[in-house]
Amino acid sequence: MTKLEKVSGLSPAELDAVVARHSIHPATLRAANFEAYFAHRTTALVAVIEAAMDKRVFRETDPSHGAEAPAAFENADDKTEAAADADDVA
Repeated sequence: MTKLEKVSGLSPAELDAVVARHSIHPATLRAANFEAYFAHRTTALVAVIEAAMDKRVFRETDPSHGAEAPAAFENADDKTEAAADADDVA
């Protein structure tokens, strides 16, 4: 974000305000903490969607992590194709 500050001429506080308007937590971005950034942004965007729909969004979660797990977005066909592609390369 330092490079953006230099190029834009914005102070750190001004850039943080711009970033925050896009449902991005500036501290996690500055710390390069992707896990925290993604968790915060997901929560913020789900809140926007829920407000727009006026109902709760269904979220598949992995109880051991307390958050959405990447496996929730995969299906058996994707895994089969990935395995077949790996066999073709080997």
